[in-house]
Amino acid sequence: MSIFPASFRRRCRLVVGCLLVVAGLFGTVHAVRAAIAQRLYLKTKYGFSGGVIDPVEKTESAVEVARRAHAADRLYPHNYYFPSYAARRALTEASAARSSEDFRDALAGAQFFAKRAVALNPYDGESRMLHALATAEAGRVREAIDYWREHVLAREYWSEANHEFFVRLCLRSRDPADLAAAADELPFARDPELRTKLLRLRKQLGK
Repeated sequence: MSIFPASFRRRCRLVVGCLLVVAGLFGTVHAVRAAIAQRLYLKTKYGFSGGVIDPVEKTESAVEVARRAHAADRLYPHNYYFPSYAARRALTEASAARSSEDFRDALAGAQFFAKRAVALNPYDGESRMLHALATAEAGRVREAIDYWREHVLAREYWSEANHEFFVRLCLRSRDPADLAAAADELPFARDPELRTKLLRLRKQLGK
């Protein structure tokens, strides 16, 4: 026999039932928001074709991709692929900019989204590269080199691709120490063109 009266037990069951309903509704809303955000990402990056629906071309305009990435982030702020794609499109447009104003605007977008992507997943390879590239393009080559050395090479030293990217960052610098660091990476370089540059650099440095 329960020590609690029947009315108290009914109230407890009612409260628990209400909490379960609220939790279920919250989960449903969260799932719907995540699904809408994911669909927006896929539609933006890959487009859509097939079936009875008219084909939709993928979106490459940095401004439009940024607008959609912001919208998706408000719905579900955990998809690092979308800001990574937005950063890539912005960097592409920055490299093709015909005016300094267009370059600054595109680069600012690339920096923002690359930083956002790395914040969401600091281990995603593409996001890290985009973050370092955007930083270097902004004239902060030293910061980009230090970031790659401390946050990528220190963790994944075995990756030849990481070493080759580090070399390319160092070659952007005019600091003799950075050029010497690039020359020391020759054993890790597999790209023939990059190896040729490093061999020439080592000869210039007397190594």
